[in-house]
Amino acid sequence: MNEYNKELVKKYTRGRSEFSDTDSGLIKLAKQVGVLNKDVLDLGSGDGRYAAMLLKMGARNVKGIDISPEMIELARGQHEDIEFILGDCLQMPFEDESFDIVFSNYALHYCESAEKAFKEISRVLKKGGCFIGIFNSVDTDSHEILNKAMPIFLGDEDEVLLYNLMKSDEEYDSAIEKAGLETIERIIKPNVCASIDPSFEHYSKIKQLKTMMFLCRK
Repeated sequence: MNEYNKELVKKYTRGRSEFSDTDSGLIKLAKQVGVLNKDVLDLGSGDGRYAAMLLKMGARNVKGIDISPEMIELARGQHEDIEFILGDCLQMPFEDESFDIVFSNYALHYCESAEKAFKEISRVLKKGGCFIGIFNSVDTDSHEILNKAMPIFLGDEDEVLLYNLMKSDEEYDSAIEKAGLETIERIIKPNVCASIDPSFEHYSKIKQLKTMMFLCRK
């Protein structure tokens, strides 16, 4: 783990509780669906806290996948009873229909293609299985800026600078529909945990940074 990434991961993890305003909504959806004795994938598992939470809620088996080697190393060190896999959500190393639930907390806005990501999510979900997830979207009339890297600050006092790809509500909705997933709940709110870097070249073209929370069924 290089020193820069190590410090960024530590800083992010230290402040994660400060950025957890939407956790209760995701957990409420997980309880609504029912985790007991289910096979669950935590997509974009980060430091492993949600995978551990889902296991504690009674899941039969939980796996985590993340594209960051630093996060995988951290998660494996903290949660030895859970398997964490280094991998890309656009090409996951799982068999078709492997999971009852795919859970994802603020990960899919890092994917180059929402359509490919949701098709892969649908592939690994069992028939009747559910996707529970939240991700950032932007409100803009300038569609040419979509899917460009956007710098955002997480937190207030000890800010963490991360980069998302700007995606619209319409891109997510279309991707979910094309993946053959049925939207059961769709909640859109302003993102109160993050702010766009004012020096960003496209800052003036973005009306609002939002969060989209979904419960979908295959």
